[in-house]
Amino acid sequence: APSSHDATPTADSPATSIAATRDPGIHVPMSIQLHADHDRAFIALAESAVSPVIAMTPDGTIITWNRAAERLYGYTAAEATGASIDIIVPPDCRAEYRAVVERVVAAQSGEDFETARVAKDGRRIDVLVIVSAIKSSTGDVVGIVNITRDISGRKAAEEKFRLAVEACPNGMMMSDAAGTIVMVHGD
Repeated sequence: APSSHDATPTADSPATSIAATRDPGIHVPMSIQLHADHDRAFIALAESAVSPVIAMTPDGTIITWNRAAERLYGYTAAEATGASIDIIVPPDCRAEYRAVVERVVAAQSGEDFETARVAKDGRRIDVLVIVSAIKSSTGDVVGIVNITRDISGRKAAEEKFRLAVEACPNGMMMSDAAGTIVMVHGD
């Protein structure tokens, strides 16, 4: 009986496992080897990133969830993978997020924006999200990657500053380095 090593995968055959591309007894076409190498490199990059990296299909099904995403959102990779991205997108932010994804897919590029996400424990998190298209070798959008930065600390500091300015009993004017007035407060 022929073994699995007798089969020669082609570009039209089902996906070859990453392990199979490492076996010198199996002939794997270069295009599949490069694809597997690219997949391994992406996974290694995502896992080593200090920021949450979440890859999903164009319809929003999570396919990659790194350790930083586990720490920020509280879901393990096993819980998140296969779930909808909506597990972390609050209902009041979903239309905005879908619009960003539609623009990214149409332009086949990336976009960043400040928004909110929700953790497994229900806590709301202010974030900066960079959303980019994942393209196939033919240029088709096959997925979306989200790289997230927690900006809750910065948002809290901005709010404290705003409250301090509003509580100031005297008039106050602030300008930027170019001399443009950026804020005025006065009685």
